[in-house]
Amino acid sequence: MFKTIEISYENAAILDEGYIVFTTKASNLKDKDIPLNANPRKPTKANKNVKLMIEQLEADPKNFRKKNEGISIIANKAVIDKDRKVVIFEVNIHQGIINGGHTYYVLNKYGIDSALVRIEVNTGVPDNLTVDIASARNSSKKLAIESELHHDGLFEWVKESISTDLKDDICFFEGDEGCIPIGELLQVANIICPGKKTIENAKRSYNSKGAILTSLKNNKMSASIVKTRRRIEDMWDLYNYIRSDEELRERFLPIIYADDLMYKGVAFYILAGVLQKRVEVADGYMNITIELQQIKDIIAMKASDINNRIMKLGQHFVGAIDSMVASDTFVDGIRIVFLDD
Repeated sequence: MFKTIEISYENAAILDEGYIVFTTKASNLKDKDIPLNANPRKPTKANKNVKLMIEQLEADPKNFRKKNEGISIIANKAVIDKDRKVVIFEVNIHQGIINGGHTYYVLNKYGIDSALVRIEVNTGVPDNLTVDIASARNSSKKLAIESELHHDGLFEWVKESISTDLKDDICFFEGDEGCIPIGELLQVANIICPGKKTIENAKRSYNSKGAILTSLKNNKMSASIVKTRRRIEDMWDLYNYIRSDEELRERFLPIIYADDLMYKGVAFYILAGVLQKRVEVADGYMNITIELQQIKDIIAMKASDINNRIMKLGQHFVGAIDSMVASDTFVDGIRIVFLDD
């Protein structure tokens, strides 16, 4: 399906085959619906440049174009209608603004007649090149791998595997509104990935969420993390229970908490420890072999043993949680505690 868009111009020219450049009044973009599908990184009002552009429009609109790099669009086709003084372009679901999303975001809300903006339209670009072009154009900040994976549809399996409530809370790409980074969700799920024991998986994924995302990029739906899809939400539920349950907090030492939340690393290894003998492969996917409530009960029961292991590390580690979590002594202690039940 294609969408046709018209924008009035002040000046327009065809500079090369498949390449139109024009200037338009900023007000012509106000409430104008131009898709952002071509750019894996979506604009957000939290971006520092949004405030600066609004201030520029208010204080010195005539120089807005000179201080702004403009907007770059990828389209299926584009023409200049000189009689009507409009540029007409057509985009599919993979096309639209590839750079300058924050400029569009600002002008779509605050565009005024006295400011101009430069727009370029490129046609003849294969859909599979849009991510590479977006990454090159957004050279001031490297495109996050999360944005790239989301643009390529490689998080769809996650969205299909979790509830609507959890999906709404996940931040899948730069500019997304969720509060839970997709990388952290997959780090937690990776604890039960096939091929290695849960403690070994925890060591690998806690230290490098990037490795999980890179594996997904390279191997796509054959990546081992995909095999956790049936239990990904259960894993997040257990992780959050360990970190935030009030009754459980009363059983643990206060030194492993900050602002009523258990430190991530401590919770991460406790989860890996309790699942050591409680996961299996079923129909090609990872499965937890007992009920979640039983797992929670075991964690609560083992709290005293875990406290003892932490205290045995000594004050040096107790005062530096990151050092404690990174120590083999702590990790091996967690492993032994849960193998003992």
